[in-house]
Amino acid sequence: MLDAVFWSIFGNAYIPIALLFLLLDIALCITVVFLERKNPPVAMAWVLAFIVFPIIGIIIYMFFGRHLYGARIFSKKTEADIMYKNIAREQLERWHEYHGETLDAEGFEKTAALLLNADDAIFTDNNKITVFTDGEEKFAALFDAIRSAKHHIHIEYFIIRNDDLGRKMVALLAEKAAEGVEVRAIFDAAGTFRIHKKKFFGSICRAGGDVRIFFPLKIPFLNTRLHFRNHRKILVVDGRVGFIGGFNIGDEYLGKGGMGYWRDTHLRIEGSAVASLQRRFVMDWNYAAKDARLFVS
Repeated sequence: MLDAVFWSIFGNAYIPIALLFLLLDIALCITVVFLERKNPPVAMAWVLAFIVFPIIGIIIYMFFGRHLYGARIFSKKTEADIMYKNIAREQLERWHEYHGETLDAEGFEKTAALLLNADDAIFTDNNKITVFTDGEEKFAALFDAIRSAKHHIHIEYFIIRNDDLGRKMVALLAEKAAEGVEVRAIFDAAGTFRIHKKKFFGSICRAGGDVRIFFPLKIPFLNTRLHFRNHRKILVVDGRVGFIGGFNIGDEYLGKGGMGYWRDTHLRIEGSAVASLQRRFVMDWNYAAKDARLFVS
């Protein structure tokens, strides 16, 4: 009697849930078979996991399945990184001679060599750096740099909000594009998830600028690219001034909103280090905009 009552209460609710997981299993089986068509053992292992453990298999795939083609995604990007890595490797080979002639490196040789060896971070010593820890000051300087642009603006950010600061940024980029300045922008798909991109960035594109979304998410919760995000915050103006740091573009970074004052760090750079920011932007651009590749020496 109790079993009958339990089933009458929960049975009808269980059926649509079971159907949902069944559909998810079928969709994931098809997806994995397609992605791993050149690796049948891996495809078969995942298909069996979905069949034998329909719920647990889905959860495991969401957390670990993205490695199935992560290497394949980044292999495309690696091709664009080869030139930059070669420069770094050449510098590493002559590092001991180089830092001995560079007074500014004194005391930091091991740190610089570590960064160069581990992450291809090229060492430069003829730079003028301004450090910002306040959002108002950082964005005032950033907007001034954008207004001064004569040839090109390269901007790459993880997050841009559809708020006062975000709209001000878009309006300024559109204004510079209308003046004939080459405006290229990269924004991460997850960082702009809630933005209607064509509408929000439309003014930049109509003015002649070019906006690209990094790793678009067509089906966010089933997309294994979800965690392959671009967290860079880079601006390069005319190849002479660069910005890099932790502030994204949104009112909360000005201390507005419920989170209170936002303390972060951002750098304004003039000097040879700007070339490294430029190369990094170009490599990301060439991945996001395969139909409009750039080249930098």
